[in-house]
Amino acid sequence: MEKQKTCQGHKKDGSHCLRPLYDDTHCIFHSRDIEGKKRKFFITFKKELERQKETEEIYDFSEFVFPDSISFDKLKFEKNVFFNEARFYGKKTDFKWTEFLGETTDFFRAKFFGNETNFSETKFKGKTVNFTESKFSAKKTNFVYTTFSAEDIIFMNAKFTGHIYFYGTSFNAERINFLESKFYANKVDFVGVKFRGELCDFRECFGSTKFGQMRAFLKLQIMCNNLKLGGMHDNREKVQGFV
Repeated sequence: MEKQKTCQGHKKDGSHCLRPLYDDTHCIFHSRDIEGKKRKFFITFKKELERQKETEEIYDFSEFVFPDSISFDKLKFEKNVFFNEARFYGKKTDFKWTEFLGETTDFFRAKFFGNETNFSETKFKGKTVNFTESKFSAKKTNFVYTTFSAEDIIFMNAKFTGHIYFYGTSFNAERINFLESKFYANKVDFVGVKFRGELCDFRECFGSTKFGQMRAFLKLQIMCNNLKLGGMHDNREKVQGFV
């Protein structure tokens, strides 16, 4: 059998990556060799980020495996960006003050680990912001004073653990979808969050959550013509400040 010569990771359209191999099956971006590739990864990724900025129609980081802490602090993504099925293993993944300005920002099935995932004061604009089936497993996840302005904002079936802060965040969209998202968290803070849209879907959002010692602060402002809350009523008396 002929030895594989190019990476079998996938682009956002499902085609193979075809970059040169770093290990037996994948390029340095898709390799699962978390420890071994740390030193070389970020120098190479910086060059790839610049290359995609200058020469590609989109940013495509699909299935990339980020082995250590990384900061996108204050970067502007002025075209579509795809982090679908990416993995972030560093102690801190930082998107603070990042601006996503393309029509599509896609974190479909992305997974975040480590001590902190930070989207504080990040701006999301465009048609679609997608965190469907993403898993936020860092000890702390911040969406503090984050601004979402899009036609569709989707956190459907997302999973949250640790301490979760959506403090002061603004959601402005035609459709806002948290259907079946789950918060298996020690603390959830939605104080001062504003939802404005034609449709807001929170069905089963907290329906199966085991609150236990979790402190949930859900003092929300929800201004939607079509509001769906099915499955949340069983926990409403356990939530402070639910509106």
